[in-house]
Amino acid sequence: MITHDREYFYKYVSAETAKAILTTEKVRWSSPRLFNDPFDVQFDLQFPFTEEKYVDAVVKKMRTHFKDGRKQEVVADSTTVAAFNYLLDVMGKGDPAQINEYIDEIVRPSAIEGYQKVQGNLESKNQFVRDSLFGLCIFCMSEKYDDLLMWSHYAASHTGAVIKFRCLPELDTAFCAATPVQYQPDMPAWATLDELIEDLFAEKPLGTIHHFHRLAATKSTAWEYEKEWRMISKFRNPELVYQGYVDYKIFPEEVSGIIFGCRISSDAKAEIQEILAAKFSHATQLQASTDPSQYGLVFSET
Repeated sequence: MITHDREYFYKYVSAETAKAILTTEKVRWSSPRLFNDPFDVQFDLQFPFTEEKYVDAVVKKMRTHFKDGRKQEVVADSTTVAAFNYLLDVMGKGDPAQINEYIDEIVRPSAIEGYQKVQGNLESKNQFVRDSLFGLCIFCMSEKYDDLLMWSHYAASHTGAVIKFRCLPELDTAFCAATPVQYQPDMPAWATLDELIEDLFAEKPLGTIHHFHRLAATKSTAWEYEKEWRMISKFRNPELVYQGYVDYKIFPEEVSGIIFGCRISSDAKAEIQEILAAKFSHATQLQASTDPSQYGLVFSET
């Protein structure tokens, strides 16, 4: 499934990992349990609003329906929703005093009960999501190849390399289904207040994929410099879940190029170039070096 229009992604690796990827023509997908960020796919979703705000939002929504009428019947397989449709028809014809009485006596208490039920079910919902995500495996990449911190952190202090991967839509490869990581200062919510109200009134139901994406592709803004994209899947073999990683085959054409770190040893570079000559002769080769005039790297053909 093609989810974006990017042509390339970049993977920062040590020299040894680069040789392993090129020799085996495999990349390693890992469990989030092995990631260097303890919050990565390892937190619970919350509701970031109070009971008072929730109740006020429900009441406001009901008043809007009573005042303006509904454009179409709310569709859902629920007796509660059926009753809601009926009340909109009946109460929509009533006078303001009747509507206020109905809201105070029925809607507001029901909204309070609904909020308490939602909060009460939150732990079981999070446990369900935790169980579902336990078998997750992820391959992380970046949309940039020149970040100094990433060269230091993931390419063994510039002694490694960056592998340039090409997306091949004609082969519908996994790279074509990558999803961008979203960065935010606070942990993502199970649902915002607006989203929950839309779900309650069956205007825009919240699906499982909604929560899955928030957990699997959201990180703190502290990591924003990485410009990360992810390929996300599930371990096909349950036994590999406890191992924590799995190596998946790639097409040789997916390796578009390689960038050698500014501190890579001559021996490591020669070994990688030997593999490239034998199996990836089409791949471009660049050498990184320090920029003499500013904090940065410059790249030249090698």
